[in-house]
Amino acid sequence: MSDARDVRFINNDDVTSLTYARSIRSKKDDSDDEPSPNNASSNSEKNSRERNDSLDKSNVDWSPFTSRDQNGNGPNLFALPPFQIDITNILFYDVFLLLNLSVSISLFAIHRTSLQYITPAFSEGALFCILWIVSGLYYGTFLYSSVTGHYDADQMEEKNIQGPVAAGTLALSTFITTSSLRIIVSLAAAWLEHRPVGVAPGEDLIPLEIGFGLILMSIWRYVWSSYTQY
Repeated sequence: MSDARDVRFINNDDVTSLTYARSIRSKKDDSDDEPSPNNASSNSEKNSRERNDSLDKSNVDWSPFTSRDQNGNGPNLFALPPFQIDITNILFYDVFLLLNLSVSISLFAIHRTSLQYITPAFSEGALFCILWIVSGLYYGTFLYSSVTGHYDADQMEEKNIQGPVAAGTLALSTFITTSSLRIIVSLAAAWLEHRPVGVAPGEDLIPLEIGFGLILMSIWRYVWSSYTQY
């Protein structure tokens, strides 16, 4: 009887220990399944951080000089500024400079004060102005941010860039595109009319217009940025 009681006691103890161990394990498993407040808060912060990062990557700056691609590796060439004109007086002064450039080259460099070439020179200058406006809309040259080349204060301080230099570089890029478009137009016109390039009135001004225009527009925007603050 004593042996039987001992065996029964041992069996009951084992059963009790097994049941206790099983209950502890089940509670532990349940606690593992349920996220702790710290883990929940850390997961929510991580999710919010990832969501903010994705929003920051999606909100790409439109500037051709400062925008980044979705991975943030390099400039995003497909990010374009809004096609609008904020500074109309600057646009008018640009047109005045380009018209004056074409007429001055015709009068004082190519045709030597021959007044009969003023009309073709004026037409050439008007075409250059149209192409300048098209290029300026592409680069955002007539926006308020063009005074600093579309760089903000943090980027200028980080990259050690001066506002007038950035504005002059923006004007240089705009005029290079303008000159390229003018050459394309002259080549297309010569091909359609079956004639050599440079024979039409005004096309003989193109080489000097490009050379002096690069210097003129870059310096003008540099000076404008130096004395303008928004």
